[in-house]
Amino acid sequence: PGCLAGLRDGRLVTITGGVCPALCGSFLYGWRAARMPLDDLTTASLFVGRYTEQAGALETTGRVCVRTGEEAA
Repeated sequence: PGCLAGLRDGRLVTITGGVCPALCGSFLYGWRAARMPLDDLTTASLFVGRYTEQAGALETTGRVCVRTGEEAA
């Protein structure tokens, strides 16, 4: 399972790895709002999880893969 997003500049972004669509959209919006280049995500290791204060640790639930451009379709 994954998500496919069409950007205003015509590029496609695919996120795979069992992440809910709302999380994908929120992440991509935040990344673009921060003016971060999407191409940096294709070489990044992204882990999905949450920080828990009780455990004082990051609980990871998986990894995701991000593809942009022609390879995303």
